[in-house]
Amino acid sequence: FANIRDGSSTSHISSFGDGQSDAFLVTLNGPQGYRVTTSSAVQVIQCSDSNIVGSFRLSIGGMLSLDLPHNVSAATMQVTIGTLYDPPVSVEVQRTLSGTNYAWTVTFLSHLELWSSLAIEPASDGNTAVSSIISVTKLCADGFYPVRYTLWKKGMYELAITSLNVQVSESTYTIEVTDGETKSRSSMAVGRGLMSGVAGEQSSFVIQ
Repeated sequence: FANIRDGSSTSHISSFGDGQSDAFLVTLNGPQGYRVTTSSAVQVIQCSDSNIVGSFRLSIGGMLSLDLPHNVSAATMQVTIGTLYDPPVSVEVQRTLSGTNYAWTVTFLSHLELWSSLAIEPASDGNTAVSSIISVTKLCADGFYPVRYTLWKKGMYELAITSLNVQVSESTYTIEVTDGETKSRSSMAVGRGLMSGVAGEQSSFVIQ
């Protein structure tokens, strides 16, 4: 998804931004009430040396979190961000490893006016051993805002994009989702028929 409101040279548009601070909420409404929400408001928190033990804090819109360990889990970070505001901030956090170093991808699903203010702060005791080696980067740049989503049900979906609760012009799309190619790594087999059986009697198991 692209937003041309980037820089001061855009013709016929009096307002402009830096091409990476806007936020777009994306909703996909599918079969039987199945709904997926995501957004372009994604920040990546990257540690350059996860062998250094200690704590750091997050700051969002001026609100400071409690101390977080250098190897904080995705679930703990998600809850910590959520409780900074009332009503809670809705976010999704994924933690990955790049070599031996941790990275957390934070996707904001609410409070989108605050997402670009995410920053790293020293621990509450002032120690900067961990905070000094953590950076925050955005996936969007130059007016282009990538959005990622995963749908787990096949069928027809209506996709809509909003910014600050206003629907983006001509942003309602219809998407058809079909069964993908079977992948052995994402399949599993369960049942007693995999472990034992009796001659002459039917055995069974399930593959999903």
